[in-house]
Amino acid sequence: GVMQFGAVRHVVQVPPTTRSFVDLPAAGAMKVSIGEVLWEGPAGVHFLLAPTRPEESDLVQAADIAAAMGLLAESHDYVIVDTPARLSEDTLAILDAATIVLVVVTYMTATVANARSAIDTFEALGYKGQKPILLVVNQSDTAAGMSKGGLEHALNLPVIAEVPTDWKIVSESLNKQQPFVISHPTAPVSKAVENLANALVSQQRK
Repeated sequence: GVMQFGAVRHVVQVPPTTRSFVDLPAAGAMKVSIGEVLWEGPAGVHFLLAPTRPEESDLVQAADIAAAMGLLAESHDYVIVDTPARLSEDTLAILDAATIVLVVVTYMTATVANARSAIDTFEALGYKGQKPILLVVNQSDTAAGMSKGGLEHALNLPVIAEVPTDWKIVSESLNKQQPFVISHPTAPVSKAVENLANALVSQQRK
């Protein structure tokens, strides 16, 4: 969902000629073409990539992103969209279309305060009660005096997963452009992501 300076293209081995969101026609014609624009990456995951050039992001409308999410949901079991770190028109279109919202936080006061502001906005938009809003704690082994229970109390939301820090494995994964859940499947950070995935599957089945 990050149309300007999206990083996915640089963390998996995407061929330079791979098509992107700007190659999709708008409105009704999108359904016919979306399968041709998807790129199949590691483990059979399909990617709808952001434009290669930052100025091309202006060619993508918020409504087009929401429409693509809906079409992908018709043909895929799970659609994961990484949003920009701001509540822009694009982000709101993604959140409106989402069935589950994950808020990634750390055990740091500044991060928690920003998350609180975002969650207040979600409540004002009517998301609470309409769709699950769940917390994912990144770098969870850096608790810095805050507990999981304290975080849940502060944000009044449940933590669905905690992902520990592993600078070596994650950095190596990014530089080699190979997902660490494939290259290091038994590492604690990989197991944490696996647990998150299983928790989301269980959440969807409720």
